[in-house]
Amino acid sequence: METVTNHALKEWNIAIQALEQGETIILLRKGGIREQGGKFQVDHDKILLYPTFEHQQPTLLKPEYANLVQPV
Repeated sequence: METVTNHALKEWNIAIQALEQGETIILLRKGGIREQGGKFQVDHDKILLYPTFEHQQPTLLKPEYANLVQPV
């Protein structure tokens, strides 16, 4: 059983908080430019969520979540 991973997904902290608190049950991401043949493939079955604070934009969130974003 693997207990260490070197793979992480950088995501807004507010989105990670919503997952942790059960407010959100799934995180969907648009594919990038690296997909071979335009098809998405899962490369890793386990990842870490790495919270980012710098680019969170309250104006892109529902009002009940926008006020939870802390300025950096």
